[in-house]
Amino acid sequence: MEGASAEELDEFLVRYNHNGIELNDEGFQKLSEEISLESIETKLDMPWGRQNVTLYYGEVPLGESVELLVLRKGFARQLLPDGKIGGPTRIPITRSAPAPRCTTSSLP
Repeated sequence: MEGASAEELDEFLVRYNHNGIELNDEGFQKLSEEISLESIETKLDMPWGRQNVTLYYGEVPLGESVELLVLRKGFARQLLPDGKIGGPTRIPITRSAPAPRCTTSSLP
């Protein structure tokens, strides 16, 4: 993908995201200043195989309830010409993941 513009390169990146949103680094930084985020490292099954990932989680008050927010930091991957997913790029991504509704008493 050498010589491709950022817009052209973006077409060939795979950002695995199921029912979540993508945050840029500035958005993640601002969020981490507004709510307390804890981190955990674990292995997860991804579309390209099992992988070590860092998850960040925190509580977000919404009205009279509390929502658990879970974020996964990783790197975008390249979509190869044969339709397979290539290795990670140097482009960092942060994704939110849907979490079950909970109350503060159900959190560790």
